[in-house]
Amino acid sequence: MIEFNYARRSDRRATDVPCELVRRTWDEPIRHQVTEMSPHGVWIQTSFPLAVGEQVVLSFTPPKRSHRHELTVFAQVIRSVRARESDGVRSGGMALQFVDLGKTERRTLQQSLRGLPTGRTGNGPPKALPAHDHLH
Repeated sequence: MIEFNYARRSDRRATDVPCELVRRTWDEPIRHQVTEMSPHGVWIQTSFPLAVGEQVVLSFTPPKRSHRHELTVFAQVIRSVRARESDGVRSGGMALQFVDLGKTERRTLQQSLRGLPTGRTGNGPPKALPAHDHLH
């Protein structure tokens, strides 16, 4: 079992932001959708989440900003939920924590999230996840 502390530093906000994700074993960026965001990380809805601990590069434009404000940051997978059928809907995804977001970028992100509705994945954070629940 892998144990994690899920104390939140700030509220997540509901978003619908396209992003590109790169990991060292991929030849090119893969497009995803950020469905929740905070100044400290994002939730990406996907049927194929990466393993906890995986390091990635994430590029996205914060809500209510132009493409000239695109952020490219290093992030780490801190939570991974495999897609499950529930009432005919497949849900799954991964939480990424920003590793190197600077003060200016974090402030820009905080400002762009102001006024957005609070997000909720509906997959309440588990206290422990079996290591086999993570796709590699």
